[in-house]
Amino acid sequence: MAQADSLFALACQQANLTAQPGKQAMKGAERDSVELEGKGRWTHSVDLDGAHAKSEAQSPRWDYGLGLRRQGAAECAVWVEPHPANSTGEVEKMLAKLRWLQDKLKQPAYAKLAALTQDASQQNLPVYVWLCSGGCTIRPGTREARLLAKAGLHGPRRQLKL
Repeated sequence: MAQADSLFALACQQANLTAQPGKQAMKGAERDSVELEGKGRWTHSVDLDGAHAKSEAQSPRWDYGLGLRRQGAAECAVWVEPHPANSTGEVEKMLAKLRWLQDKLKQPAYAKLAALTQDASQQNLPVYVWLCSGGCTIRPGTREARLLAKAGLHGPRRQLKL
């Protein structure tokens, strides 16, 4: 798919971000943890962490945005953060990263990415996803899991299949 045909790529361009084809913005092992089931495709991806590493070195930055188009549905955006889940202390770190991302999506330059994110929500997709890297001790039904769910953060999980 040409970049001009991807709403996600165009939205990244408006936000002064560099979109990569498919899932190429993700590192290999992380890329393998994210799959589309059925008919659909990853349109483009972006490494938010890398894009803001110098300008916001001390901020709790989110890692990746992914554009996708499933059969019969509009292109949309989901956000994936590979991060350790080996202690309950990681929950606050993830919530801080989520707040950072949500604040970005409120900025005018990110308006189109925010709209694509809303489209994913309307398609009942998990919009903000924590991928376990390493151990995963945070279990469903715990206080920490409830905090994550209340914030709209899915996970932690080892794989994302949409």
